[in-house]
Amino acid sequence: MWGIPTRGVIVLGVLATAGAMYVANGGERLGTRPAPEGCRVVVITDTLDVRSGPARTQPIVSTLRRGTVVPAGAAVHNGFRRLAEGKWVADEFVTPTEDSACG
Repeated sequence: MWGIPTRGVIVLGVLATAGAMYVANGGERLGTRPAPEGCRVVVITDTLDVRSGPARTQPIVSTLRRGTVVPAGAAVHNGFRRLAEGKWVADEFVTPTEDSACG
């Protein structure tokens, strides 16, 4: 390929990727910048049903145990907090962690 040995192409690709990662991280080593804090909640009841939508009539898709910490959305709809697409919990049974930004 244009007179460049295959090994050279691989090395150039690795260096280009590392350079792009360095620039994207603001010139800092990866892992040295603290992750942005979002909303995280902790389960405050023995077990908590995770439902497919924001209502007690929605199907249960999983359960969480007391003390489990999960990322969550800041908004509450119909008394339910969205954890992820198709995963909602009753907001009365979770509380934001001390370091959360749940708005």
